[in-house]
Amino acid sequence: MLDFTKQEKKVLIFLAAVAILSMGVNYLEKINPQTSRLLSCRELFRVNINNATYEELVYTAKVSPHLARNILFRRQEIGAYRNWDELGSVRGIGETRLKKLKEALEIE
Repeated sequence: MLDFTKQEKKVLIFLAAVAILSMGVNYLEKINPQTSRLLSCRELFRVNINNATYEELVYTAKVSPHLARNILFRRQEIGAYRNWDELGSVRGIGETRLKKLKEALEIE
């Protein structure tokens, strides 16, 4: 019936996991409104910048679509990011944004 590629299956599993986690966080927030401050996707999922997809950057790491394209284009040019300075050299990432990205991303 529906034949998905391996990559498409991974994306579907990831999106399902995020949806389930989101429902759990919403439920916990109803029980205790302070939960939303304690539990957020940024704190629960740190995206590896070196294998992140466009969707993961935009929806999980809260990166703008334009910046996500810049990050992926730069990664394609130079290869894997080895440190935060290399990520900081991407157009559109200044000191403040880099500090916020460090909370949502990881470099492996």
